[in-house]
Amino acid sequence: MKTFPADFLWGGATAANQVEGAYLEDGKGLSTSDVQPHGVFGEVVERVPGDSGIKDVAIDFYHRYPEDIALFAEMGFNCLRVSIAWTRIYPNGDDAEPNEAGLAFYDKLFDEMAKHNITPLVTLSHYEMPWALVKNYGGWGSREVIGFFERYARTVFSRYKNKVKLWLTFNEINMSLHAPMTGVGLPAGSSKGEVYQAIHHQLVASALAVKACHELVPEGKIGNMLLGGLMYPLSCKPEDVFETLQENRSWQFFGDVQARGAYPGYMQRYFRDNGITLTITEGGYNISRQTGEFMLDNPQVVHDLEHPDDPQTAFGYVAEGLRRRVASGSGPITILSCDNLQHNGNTARCAFMSFVEAQDKELAAWMEENVTFPNSMVDRITPATHPEDIKRLNEENGTEDKAPVYCEDFIQWVVEDTFAAGRPAWEKVGAQMTDDVTAYENMKLSHLNASHTLLSYPSFLYGYR
Repeated sequence: MKTFPADFLWGGATAANQVEGAYLEDGKGLSTSDVQPHGVFGEVVERVPGDSGIKDVAIDFYHRYPEDIALFAEMGFNCLRVSIAWTRIYPNGDDAEPNEAGLAFYDKLFDEMAKHNITPLVTLSHYEMPWALVKNYGGWGSREVIGFFERYARTVFSRYKNKVKLWLTFNEINMSLHAPMTGVGLPAGSSKGEVYQAIHHQLVASALAVKACHELVPEGKIGNMLLGGLMYPLSCKPEDVFETLQENRSWQFFGDVQARGAYPGYMQRYFRDNGITLTITEGGYNISRQTGEFMLDNPQVVHDLEHPDDPQTAFGYVAEGLRRRVASGSGPITILSCDNLQHNGNTARCAFMSFVEAQDKELAAWMEENVTFPNSMVDRITPATHPEDIKRLNEENGTEDKAPVYCEDFIQWVVEDTFAAGRPAWEKVGAQMTDDVTAYENMKLSHLNASHTLLSYPSFLYGYR
């Protein structure tokens, strides 16, 4: 008779915000869960002195965990999934130092589990994030939150590396498609573009956490969790089968991105068909924020280095394109980045040259002589388009545009005139050509961005969102 292997894990699961209680004890900060008294789909209610919520105490796991762990052991558990409350470790998310009382609590919890031979499986973020990161940064809509999450992850990996070997980054990461506040800290009614941009930041943070876990936790294993909602076709009719495929892909792509490191083609088409544009800046160049160097150990980069004829990344595609250019006897070429980051051309040069030097020394030498990477600065404010904007635009113009783009009248495009083999006469359509874009970047960062801030703060105070 076949039996389960001796090391098979039997157990159950909890979440910090659902069982711990002690919602402000020992230095803990407010989380998004703490301001959602009616659950993940409920409205946000700011806390005031003297109020109360059902999860403020919950089952009081924070104080009674020894009894609960003993009961789990009595039930035959040899594994228990728990989550760490991010706000117990970094109460506001952006704190300079972690909260020692919070770290000490989880030390005691993992020690208690060890007494009963229960293996911990720990989730870093389970339906909550610091409320302060939502109020001060806009939740996962801000790229800055990536760094805060990575620091939190590194803190707990370093602290518990000898006690916890099994980790998950985000619980049901695709929940953001159904409940944006719970998933990514965005208000209900956020546009698709805003939600998918926040999702992108969360996926980047998850990847950085996975890398940190393998770096810091000996023999550590880490993955993610999807909210599975598998659908089946009503009939064998092609239209039913195809619609089912589309519906399943709407959440399965989260797994594709995390396993393969890139958006699958079907999601790229979905973004294109729905007018969704993601801002992918430094992270898209695969450059380490710690060292400033191109990361050659990225799995997709490794694949492209070893299989130049079957590229998966932009670096592999560009390298193959340049190889074909050389083979055909074509001349020099310019690669122009318009991403919204300082000295974007230098960043692009670092990424593409590092990749090619690791893959094809001869091609790298050709690029040194024949490829230029001008820096450019593009500035035009393009705010998010909300449903009421779409409705107003279509009513005023008699159109049926499902994805209009609003933008301000002002536009500035400054490009360094270092093209390898001539260029279009862009100055005829308003572009400014220069020898060095730095002065324009500094002006934008100081004067222009400051003026935008002066305009946005009063608007926010007047209630505009």
